[in-house]
Amino acid sequence: MRTLSRYTIISQRACIMRSRFLASVLLVLLAASSGQLARAGGVAPCEEPIVFEGSAVNVLVLPYAAGVGFDERVTAVGTRLGLLIQQDSLIRLAKYSSIAVVDLVPRLAGQTQRPCSPATVLGMVLGRTPGAPRHIQPGKGVVLVWGSIYQEKDDIYIQTFARFLRNGETETITATPPDAKSNTIRFTGNVPWQSFAFEPHRVTQADLDNIEKTYEQLARLHTQASDSAPATPLLRDPAVPVAYQVLEIKGEWMRVKELYFGKEGWLRSSGSNTKWPLLDRMPELNFIDGLVGYLQYKEALAGKGPQVSAKTAAMLGSDAFQRYERGAASSAPEARAASMSLRAVMMLDPQQANLSGPVELFSQSATLAPQSAEARNLQTMFRAARCCASSDPAKEEQAIVANFLGALSLDPGNRNLVANLESFYSLLASRPDGQHAFDTNELSKRLVQVRDVKAHLKQE
Repeated sequence: MRTLSRYTIISQRACIMRSRFLASVLLVLLAASSGQLARAGGVAPCEEPIVFEGSAVNVLVLPYAAGVGFDERVTAVGTRLGLLIQQDSLIRLAKYSSIAVVDLVPRLAGQTQRPCSPATVLGMVLGRTPGAPRHIQPGKGVVLVWGSIYQEKDDIYIQTFARFLRNGETETITATPPDAKSNTIRFTGNVPWQSFAFEPHRVTQADLDNIEKTYEQLARLHTQASDSAPATPLLRDPAVPVAYQVLEIKGEWMRVKELYFGKEGWLRSSGSNTKWPLLDRMPELNFIDGLVGYLQYKEALAGKGPQVSAKTAAMLGSDAFQRYERGAASSAPEARAASMSLRAVMMLDPQQANLSGPVELFSQSATLAPQSAEARNLQTMFRAARCCASSDPAKEEQAIVANFLGALSLDPGNRNLVANLESFYSLLASRPDGQHAFDTNELSKRLVQVRDVKAHLKQE
């Protein structure tokens, strides 16, 4: 079994300095070509991450860090797992057309900073770090994937984490009552989660062996789409960045062209013909698939999207989220709740004429994550916007107010909730007197109270 020798580590450290020059040359090349890339991939050092500015979504895969006490071999497995996820993701995400997936390799042993910090990488690719050469364009999406390998007695676990966002955008959702007499009467919510911790998966020593064997098999550039075809290593030097355009996809194979060396060849993903199919062991990769669909849906909805339409992106993303929910049916309730919330957002039509499907998903999400004030806000605000056509409107009004107040008890400083409560009281006050839960005097008193709270929050 191959391990990282001390000589290898010293050699890799020496390559870091040379990589800075190569990275700058590569980034100049990317600047000229990234706008035309429909699908692209790359490998780069964490301290100099590359992004493809022309892609609607960049997925950045960081190495899976080993816990305290692991040997060099397990550390190497964590790094290699990142490349396997990157190649597997490129195959599965190619359906979205405008997608780039980049594998980031860590600073090596002996460096003073913690290798591949997600916060540091995110700051660089969003342009928040001075001197960062390239960054995600405003409005375009990024998904960060990282993880850890840790041990409890004789058991070894792999856990994945993820974060997504659109540069400079807030994931805001609004609902407007059909009979609102003022444009100030509306309900607002945010996507409850943009960071996720998935359920840990137990692995065996045999699984770790298979990760290494799969890496050795897949991290190679073949002359033809065949395992038996002549091949050369994809990574000639772990510290030198590699970027490539995906020219063609044939089953589990991708024909790629390196953007620095100009060499073409075939890469294979970890599909059914390998001994360690990632998707079977890591259902959260379906969740990552869904996040890409959501981000492309939002961009297409804003009229800035790639070739894929908002409807198509929503369908692809929703299908991926549903596969995740089926694969993680008995675990990770918060991640499943997030999956349902994002599916609900993609089901909302611009006129919000048919809300039964989204409202049901928002309700299921809030049930799975009762501790989330924003999930309960989404559950309630669409109900408030369509209130109250039931046979007992007073009872429904009281329930809506109770739901908003219950969510506020979880997050007293949530401005969305305070504003939504004000909008609901204003909506009721604008309607003719009838069978309401609150009379005119009571509504006036409540409006004064909630506006006082709103003013106080603005001063904070």
